[in-house]
Amino acid sequence: MKKLLILGMSVITLAGCTPRDGTQYDLNKGLNSGASYALVNGRPYISSITNAGWENNFPGKFGLSLSVYIDGFERQELTIVKINPSVTNQRVYSNMINIGGDKYQSLNTALCNAMFFLSFYDEAENTYYLQDSARNILNIESYDKTTGAIKGSFDLTFFRVDRTTHPQTQGFGDTLHFTNGKFETVIKQ
Repeated sequence: MKKLLILGMSVITLAGCTPRDGTQYDLNKGLNSGASYALVNGRPYISSITNAGWENNFPGKFGLSLSVYIDGFERQELTIVKINPSVTNQRVYSNMINIGGDKYQSLNTALCNAMFFLSFYDEAENTYYLQDSARNILNIESYDKTTGAIKGSFDLTFFRVDRTTHPQTQGFGDTLHFTNGKFETVIKQ
């Protein structure tokens, strides 16, 4: 029954979203502080924006958390940080560097970067890092400095770093292509 309810909500939300063909997305029905829509490997991906706030250590830049909740638990999160709202078209980088084998180290740079994870009971189960060789772009389409309202689009490609066997986190491939992504929210002041 819960799956039918979620499916029904997804269909209703999708009815207001259209492919990137020149028509407008209706993302005003966000569950929290905004909403996001994308295709992931060709499948619709609808999330609510659970956080949109200014970066403490990087003045003038903000971050987004795009989350999917199932049964009251955060199951998926796409995080994009260090976004400059004044730059229309910006490249998104990985914040991780491979230091040998399957070991990665975080880079603390001022560059816009992103990460994606799948979870079970709010614990990260499958982590994906941005694939730097891909064309990862975030576009700011509009930004109102007075209200903090912002709209944008993104195309991002991730690769899986770790894998678990929990059934709730299966079904996603080793590579995730977020295409035709759109977001709309208000940056918290």
